[in-house]
Amino acid sequence: MAQWLVEKGVDSKRIYQDNFARSTVENALFSRYALAKHRIKNAVIVSSGSHVRRSQALFTIASWETGPRDIKYVSVAAIDKPLAEMQSVSQGDKQGIYRDALKTMGLWSFRSYPLEER
Repeated sequence: MAQWLVEKGVDSKRIYQDNFARSTVENALFSRYALAKHRIKNAVIVSSGSHVRRSQALFTIASWETGPRDIKYVSVAAIDKPLAEMQSVSQGDKQGIYRDALKTMGLWSFRSYPLEER
């Protein structure tokens, strides 16, 4: 993704990657440190259309929970499903967003079935 952004004209110094996270929850939690360290006030989340809602929610929650709270997130989605299908949130997607939101807040007790499995 970073190489593609550079090829499209984005200065490589403006790209911060998290290559350590194993999940969207970890990505949101790890990234807030890099954003704070570099005093970033505006960040763009690039993800698939089917994943961007969850990403936006988790990054926002991570910032609310531990700061920095003044970061504004904008999402850019790569279309990976028909637009009509992406306009509504499925019950499974809602459940995943709620589950990961609770994990981002530190409520890991919600790891049991059926919340962990989709």
